[in-house]
Amino acid sequence: MRRRMLAACTAVAGLACSLTVTAPASAATSTLYLGDGGLFWQSNSQGYGYTHLNRNIDGGPLMVGGTKYVKGLGAHSNSSIVYNLGGAATRFQSVVGLNTESGVTAGTVVFQVFKDDVKVYDSGVMNRGSAAKSVDVDLTGAQKLKLVITDAGDGNSADHANWADARLTVTQGVTLPAASAPVGDVGSDPNNPKGDPYDATVNGYPERPYMNDYSQVPINKIYLSQKLGPDYNTSKVYLNFAQALDAIKKLDNMMLGADKIVYLVGWQNNGHDSKYPSWAAVNSDLKRPEDATALESLRWLMREARKYHTKVSLHINMLDAYQDSPLWDTYMAEDIIGKNLDGTPRPGELADGQQSYQVDYKQEWLKGRAQQRIDGLLAMIPELKDAGTVHIDAFHSVSPLYPTTPISPKNGFTLQEELATQRTIMRYWRSKGLDVTTEYDYQPQRRPDYHLGLEPVSWRTNYPSDSIWRTTSPDLRAQTVTRSNEDNVKNNKWNLVEGVAVRDLTRWYYNNNTSREVGAENHGSGNDVFYPVLWRDKAIAAFSSAGYSSRTWTLPPGWSGITTVDLYDVAPEGPRWLRSVPVVDGTVTFGLGAEQGVTIIPTVGASSNAPVGQTVTLRAASNGKLVTAGTDQTDAPLRATATAAGDTEKFDVVDFGNGYVGLKNRANGKFVVAPADKQDNPLLARSGFQGNWEKFRWVDLGGGRVALQSFGDSRWVTARGDDPNAPLRATGWDVGGWEQFTWTAV
Repeated sequence: MRRRMLAACTAVAGLACSLTVTAPASAATSTLYLGDGGLFWQSNSQGYGYTHLNRNIDGGPLMVGGTKYVKGLGAHSNSSIVYNLGGAATRFQSVVGLNTESGVTAGTVVFQVFKDDVKVYDSGVMNRGSAAKSVDVDLTGAQKLKLVITDAGDGNSADHANWADARLTVTQGVTLPAASAPVGDVGSDPNNPKGDPYDATVNGYPERPYMNDYSQVPINKIYLSQKLGPDYNTSKVYLNFAQALDAIKKLDNMMLGADKIVYLVGWQNNGHDSKYPSWAAVNSDLKRPEDATALESLRWLMREARKYHTKVSLHINMLDAYQDSPLWDTYMAEDIIGKNLDGTPRPGELADGQQSYQVDYKQEWLKGRAQQRIDGLLAMIPELKDAGTVHIDAFHSVSPLYPTTPISPKNGFTLQEELATQRTIMRYWRSKGLDVTTEYDYQPQRRPDYHLGLEPVSWRTNYPSDSIWRTTSPDLRAQTVTRSNEDNVKNNKWNLVEGVAVRDLTRWYYNNNTSREVGAENHGSGNDVFYPVLWRDKAIAAFSSAGYSSRTWTLPPGWSGITTVDLYDVAPEGPRWLRSVPVVDGTVTFGLGAEQGVTIIPTVGASSNAPVGQTVTLRAASNGKLVTAGTDQTDAPLRATATAAGDTEKFDVVDFGNGYVGLKNRANGKFVVAPADKQDNPLLARSGFQGNWEKFRWVDLGGGRVALQSFGDSRWVTARGDDPNAPLRATGWDVGGWEQFTWTAV
């Protein structure tokens, strides 16, 4: 499974970032890729757009001479990129050339490399037809590295040029100096950051690396509860915390195991928009019966969700206030609530019929209350930091009913002062290790600032006519694709989630991904799609809105040599094997129903070689231990922990028909069961029936190895190699090392 990570750096006096190179102890040097983002340039100028990390100047894959590169810098003439090395680097290497783009033939450039202002490499004039050239220069003792692209004297039209695979060789253990850009001047005190603007359009990179890669991690909301009138001390519950975990499991199934972020709406007080500005109480109506408090249930949910490729965070509000809030009297006394000139609180919009008022950001910050709210929430819910993000609803810069006047006329702070405080608040959250995402990215009347480079993603987008959105890379500002799922999940309409999860997510992820095989996708017509699932080892997602009886699709180049594929239906309960389809001349042909999504994976092994009628032992490939039903055979989970074969380690292989078998434990005569309604539950040898939960495909992998696929949800039985004592579960998406077993007849 592939994951993109943003390289982190160490803050120097709260300002820029230095980078200490680490490598295995046996290594004298290490390789640092310029596109990783850990090494910031000291200065950067471009004749068009801005430098893209690991993408070309237009945001697509880096292509030089027809070859795709995962890492590097996408630039444009005339450009100059300067790195401060401080004598730490010994070598610079890269592959250079104009970006290979379909239908584009124009463009001429010259690549130059300078070591301390002395030119040490010149490519000569290169055009679209030029072969890629390799750069390899000695940087021993160099204080600075300058990468230059000129327009070759004929103007810079179509001069899309790449420093592909650009990398430094750096001495092990040394620290590269901090760069002056693009990290913004946030001040020397992380507890009191500056509110100065940050111009991300100059360098095209966030002020600080984001905690999550939002161009590859979709965000979702789960609506838990809503406050109810007339006293707003009760709530309508849509999903409690236990039900929210069930929804997260279903989302994981529908989204094919993609890494994701979920923000909980209505987790606090008596539900959504209840008792703000207080975040100090968790809605007791959402508690699990087995927990003493709702807070315990919330923290449990955050931990459990990680098993399903999900980080759980919170949906909060920093603008609204209500008279029934525990903080109301304090905030009124300290003039934090927006007030008219006569000192009366200034009413805002109605929320579910309740009168709201607005918090004056600057006054709350000056009084230290914003810091107290943030610090208190993080102390109450430590798991929140694991998510690395928080969502601020309605993060407007003015009171929505009075967009042309201060939030608090009594305090008289200007719009620019409030905007500066918002930037301070976002930087404060980031100093605690959390990115801020918001509801709106830009509203001329409510928040006339993109906060570009500070805010990685917004729930709703308002595309203005200026050029920012046309040139912004997904690495700087991503867009979510799952917004319509909020109401569908809340109302248990999982049939409507499928199109968003399969069609939109796979397309969005593919288009944002720098390692994609260009042309591997088949857009089809309308809403019929056929896309590689890039976060899986080898899988394709297909979806049709109207359905079709038969259609032929071309497999990606990396699928050569595959003779048969399996189709799995996408469902909230988990994938269900449908049928096998032959591969003919690199194509597959199948039909889909209306609004149906499927995943397509290469057929694994053969199901016809099960040792039916024999008694076998199974040994996990991950740790070499025998699978055992334990001393209490009816209740103890199966584990791969045994070193000797007794009756608890022996299983009769029973034919269940249609290629499926059952495994009957010799010690108690019970079948192994994998409950499909509780896919995270361990396998148990306790069933006396031959039902669907007891069925497994015995898949021969060759070389004496097999894999077991549960009929109930088409997941593979896994014995976790990172935790040898973990129970066996039918949770594997694909067959990897943990899903492989050897067997012996006894």
